Amino acid sequence: MNLCIPRVESTITKDYIYNKLCNLNAGKIEKLVEIPLKNDSAHKRILFRILLNNGDPANTIKEILSERGNINYVYEPPWFWRIVPTSQRI
Repeated sequence: MNLCIPRVESTITKDYIYNKLCNLNAGKIEKLVEIPLKNDSAHKRILFRILLNNGDPANTIKEILSERGNINYVYEPPWFWRIVPTSQRI
């Protein structure tokens, strides 16, 4: 499944994002790509491919994405990332 975090502060490292996404325990992050935003040097976009497990966290993610179209992942209260599905190839 290809997912996107449309806006992340550019000071947040790729390793930090990878580790936080791994904490979801929903599956294996196969690839993670950073893309700078064109008109905003303070932010970037994160695209990642995840191979979802069979189990509660992964099923919950699938259900929320199909119902709402996005997930708000609180990675460090009160800060969160909005995660959305993407058709963009990674």
